[in-house]
Amino acid sequence: MHFIRSAQYNSTYCQFDFQLIAGGPDTGTLNIIYTHSFGEEESTALFFGQDSCRTEHTLGDDSYPDGMIEMDPLDLQVLMSASSCEERMRMLKDSFWMSGSADEEAAEEYLSRYAGYLRETITGSWTDAYMLYAFTDMLLDPEDILMNVFCRKTWQEVRDAAENSHSEEQLFARLRALDGLRMYDDDSLHEIAGFFTECSYTPDERVEVRFTVQEDRLKMRILWH
Repeated sequence: MHFIRSAQYNSTYCQFDFQLIAGGPDTGTLNIIYTHSFGEEESTALFFGQDSCRTEHTLGDDSYPDGMIEMDPLDLQVLMSASSCEERMRMLKDSFWMSGSADEEAAEEYLSRYAGYLRETITGSWTDAYMLYAFTDMLLDPEDILMNVFCRKTWQEVRDAAENSHSEEQLFARLRALDGLRMYDDDSLHEIAGFFTECSYTPDERVEVRFTVQEDRLKMRILWH
């Protein structure tokens, strides 16, 4: 993740959490949880499995090997717009990889089980999805936060729109014209615009970015303190 290299920490223990739950009437329910704790000590975990729980980090296969599981940002609009199940599976598979493992065979076996879970679960279109990004005790400004929740192209477009806007209304209009945000409803774009214009400080406790899919539209909520 980009923020791991650039973030400053507010305490000796910081954590990043990611969760994705998605499915539909013609497919299984996908459930993925990733955590990255760091500060004085650093650890990662990737959980995956069939479970409807959205908050407890207790599901799936937790027999992962030593080493660090790295993650790239997953953009929900990009995932929802995938042309096929295979393309969506590839995106989710390629966003996680293992580094620093002393047992490369065990690491490969774990990631192979993850890939197998994706193949078994992503068998049709998604009509419902929930995605969460949470940053705890990390000193990240709005631009840094959005860098970690959107694909690079969309993040660059949002950043440029913010830099060239002088009011929340002007920023909203620029965001509405972006292809990378075309599936988001107006309330979500106001959330982004308000985050840039109202969050004039760097949140030092927790930032949560929540995404949901409702009737083929994406909704986004940003909470910070």
